[in-house]
Amino acid sequence: MTRDFIHFKNISNMSKKAIIKRLSLVNFKGLRNVVIDFNDTVTTISGRNGTGKTTIMDAFTWLLWGKDSEGNVDSKFGIKTNDAEGNFIPDLEHEVAGTLEIIDTETGSVETVELRRVLVEEWKTEKGKTERKLKGHHTDYFYNGVPLKTKGEYDERINEIIPEAVFKMITNPYYFLSLHWTAQREMLLQIAGGVSYEDIAKGDTAFAALIERLSGKTVEDYKREISAQKEKITKELEKIPTRIDEITRATPLTPDYAALNTKGATYKRIERHRRSRRISSRSQPYRL
Repeated sequence: MTRDFIHFKNISNMSKKAIIKRLSLVNFKGLRNVVIDFNDTVTTISGRNGTGKTTIMDAFTWLLWGKDSEGNVDSKFGIKTNDAEGNFIPDLEHEVAGTLEIIDTETGSVETVELRRVLVEEWKTEKGKTERKLKGHHTDYFYNGVPLKTKGEYDERINEIIPEAVFKMITNPYYFLSLHWTAQREMLLQIAGGVSYEDIAKGDTAFAALIERLSGKTVEDYKREISAQKEKITKELEKIPTRIDEITRATPLTPDYAALNTKGATYKRIERHRRSRRISSRSQPYRL
């Protein structure tokens, strides 16, 4: 394990370097009391399988974020120390402490930080009974020897030292590939630093036109706007068949003009015949 394990730029763009000075484990995953003092260059931790090499890394990540080196929270991996029969030993506090040296590489200032995380069992004896029962656990947090009231306060202090995502990025070569593409893009932009949409749009007229349409909105806001418009249009299109059907039912049937013309011609012939008969009867002489 390297002593100089972090060199990064945080969100405020202040370059920092963090150095592990000491790591101590008490009743952590079977290690009853282990202290590691890191040297000035590289500290090598070696041994046969099952002797606790991974446990050292798990202890460090648990100290910072309450997870093992694979990202499992403490309720998902065996943090407690077991006896020879494999049963966890009760009434033990499970603790990891670490000393870090934080160097601001821009100003040269050095700060020593002491962190400590303790998992404490909560035992209770029910009324009228003598046997105790394990009801749960709680975690205590310490920063430079001062107990912190909440996990959120501790997490905030850790994030000021190094964000969890940054730590995973620089210690696990597969972590970046496991991220969603949007997270990958965000991380790459942070690494590149200060790349604006205008910089990306240079030389691309189509993208430049898009940037102009944004008019102060983010790309995500613009995409949501377009999506809402598409949804509205889709709903309007879905209503068109119903409206067509309503109009069709309300429209009167088209008359049969050919049949009407034929019927009209017949009426005219009948009317001419009637008139012809009346005229004929009037023209005959009156007989006694």
